[in-house]
Amino acid sequence: MTTTTSPYTTTNPTNEANPLLSEPSRSEITGDDGTKRQPWHSMSVGLLLLLLLIATFVVVEVARRNPRQTKKLAVYPYAFISPSNDASNWIAPGGYRYQEYADGSSPYRITKEIRQQSDELARIRREHVKAAMQFAWKGYTTYAFGMDEIKPVSKVGDNVWKGLATTMVDALDTLWLMNMTEEFSQARDFVAQNLTYADKNVSIICFETTIRSLGGMLSAYSWSGDAIFLEHALDIGRRIFHSFDGASTGIPFGRVNLMTGEFYNDHHDNFTPLSWVGTLQLEFRCLDALVQSNETANMRQKVENIIAVLYSLNPPRGLYPTLVRNVNVSHAEFANTHLTFGANGDSFYEYLLKAWLQGNKTEVLYRNMYDQAIQSLHDILLQESTPSGLIYLVDESDGVKIHKLHHLTCFMGGLLSLGAYTDPLGMQSFRAQRDLKTAKALTYTCYQMYARQKTGRLLESTTLLSDITNRNLPSDAFWSSPFQSLLTSDTLSFSF
Repeated sequence: MTTTTSPYTTTNPTNEANPLLSEPSRSEITGDDGTKRQPWHSMSVGLLLLLLLIATFVVVEVARRNPRQTKKLAVYPYAFISPSNDASNWIAPGGYRYQEYADGSSPYRITKEIRQQSDELARIRREHVKAAMQFAWKGYTTYAFGMDEIKPVSKVGDNVWKGLATTMVDALDTLWLMNMTEEFSQARDFVAQNLTYADKNVSIICFETTIRSLGGMLSAYSWSGDAIFLEHALDIGRRIFHSFDGASTGIPFGRVNLMTGEFYNDHHDNFTPLSWVGTLQLEFRCLDALVQSNETANMRQKVENIIAVLYSLNPPRGLYPTLVRNVNVSHAEFANTHLTFGANGDSFYEYLLKAWLQGNKTEVLYRNMYDQAIQSLHDILLQESTPSGLIYLVDESDGVKIHKLHHLTCFMGGLLSLGAYTDPLGMQSFRAQRDLKTAKALTYTCYQMYARQKTGRLLESTTLLSDITNRNLPSDAFWSSPFQSLLTSDTLSFSF
């Protein structure tokens, strides 16, 4: 694996001695009367002054970066409210609450007692979460068992993912973790007796099928040890891997036919989305770790090579455009200039960090690429609204910022937190603390994107209006244009 130097490493290229620390010659030191002084006396005074200066700088810097250490925080003031079993009369309390969290600060002191109350409430909520899963699973098995999805309003099943029992397979690890043993066994028997791939003459999106079907089988096997899941994982993995058959650039095609192995990009384009090729690594590396054959080793090598190819394109500022051309070119190249942590970019950055963790933090290229991208996120894409001071991420295309918020970017709170807690510089480093604060701020904004909607339901994407002069809206209102409403209608169609 290729390695790179961390962008945060600094060196002294001249290797010259610092003149402030150089020892003066005896002949240079004289008193007011012209007599020579002992050199150690002048040296001691100089060193003391230097140490005093350094100490002052350290104290000021610590106070600046850790303001909580300079003032005593108030105790967390909000009451803990247990959820009710009856939600029929529940009314959403709306947005504009807890605004002291908007900038990502931790404005309150959490005592041991408050932490215990929070833990107790979490245990109560855990049972409600499990009850919600039981309710959803019952609806799925009643109206759409074995199908990809259920439309909750019409109660009709849909094979939008080409008939791969996607909801079931994607839920296997959740059923296991929630100790829903009867439901897990029900799903396991369906997989063993009814789910096959050889008879599926359908074209699937490789990355979607990798994260849902291959990933679902691998996680189910990892938890249960049941060989039927690993057998299905290897089968679907082999079929997805035909997307590399004609990949002369090292960048695979976006679609493949599960029966015939025919491969091509979506809409037969000569490019494919960044996230489609940058979101294969975890699953195929895991498959190789479990199977350990020459075949799976080849799969692993090729999905890892994707990252090496993308890295070799050397995008400015470490942010990768969302489209990669892999047809009718001798080498892969970017097909646009659009930068985003939303659709078509999001999970590429997620997999950089998680692949580094998956490899026991030894493959430094992945971490360096992640850190460089997050640095540019702060330098270029991170914005603050007015007047509420909401922190959000913009897109950029051809150097122009696009103030559109993607629902998909709400994963960044979790990703930045994971990156902060695993930062090689340490959790208390400036970089880790910066990333954790940004994570909290972005999560608060996403919460507001839900809470400020009357339905409590977030749009697929929304524009955050600033400097409005001709609309009767606050300047940081969330607003959906007619075009964006068309995007949202795709989401609504899955409900009906």
